[in-house]
Amino acid sequence: MSKERYQQNRARVFEIYGNQCGVCGSSNNLTTHHIVRKSEGGGDEMSNLYPLCREDHDYIERLIDSKEPPKQKVIYQRKHKKHKKHKRR
Repeated sequence: MSKERYQQNRARVFEIYGNQCGVCGSSNNLTTHHIVRKSEGGGDEMSNLYPLCREDHDYIERLIDSKEPPKQKVIYQRKHKKHKKHKRR
């Protein structure tokens, strides 16, 4: 996939989620998370992209790298010192 197409998919994913992190709802420091890492065969398709703030992205990557299965409850109820509110998606 071309870089231009990836940028279009990325922009569309942000639009779908209201330019907010899919975990906490923050609109600061947004990035896209590849659900299936590119190094593991994942692509830049919209179905493989998820908007996350940098803090949640780093947290989820650490969970994945730890090789321990993350508990969904932990991911979606995680609290940030910086964020006022957390929203479930």
